[in-house]
Amino acid sequence: MLGATKPATARLPVLLDPVAASSFLGVLSDGLSAEAVQKQRSLFGPLVGEQVASDVLTVVDDGRLLDGPGAAPFDGEGVPTGRTELLSSGVLNGFLHNTYTARRGDTRSTGNAVRGYRSSPGVGTTNLFVQPGDRSFEQLLRQAEGGVLVQDVTGVHSGANPISGEF
Repeated sequence: MLGATKPATARLPVLLDPVAASSFLGVLSDGLSAEAVQKQRSLFGPLVGEQVASDVLTVVDDGRLLDGPGAAPFDGEGVPTGRTELLSSGVLNGFLHNTYTARRGDTRSTGNAVRGYRSSPGVGTTNLFVQPGDRSFEQLLRQAEGGVLVQDVTGVHSGANPISGEF
């Protein structure tokens, strides 16, 4: 850009629009799989029951969400899908499971087995989303006045380390 200058270094509020936020959530979702935890490839492994995010963040995977693209009554193993609250007010509740990871973890499947027609079942999300808060996007923009609105991110997946959480 002609005449552009580098801005001064500052601590500013950052607001992610839904598309940019979904890119970051997609990277973090890998670490919320019990398969990644059991293979020690998740930064969330030992943190169940601990505050891992802001207390305004609730992350849910819901295979029965009718508006969601991954809605289905059953997962790739025939286990009923359902609602799994992974983070509640920033506290890590647990992980997504298929029957194999559930058996290894001495728990029940969350109905998150995914598979191709030639593969054994892995663990994946169905309809992963952030529970809406009590403020509108416009209210958040006003609150973050002087901050940065991120509308697009490039290379998030190639520049992210899902094991350490570094971007």
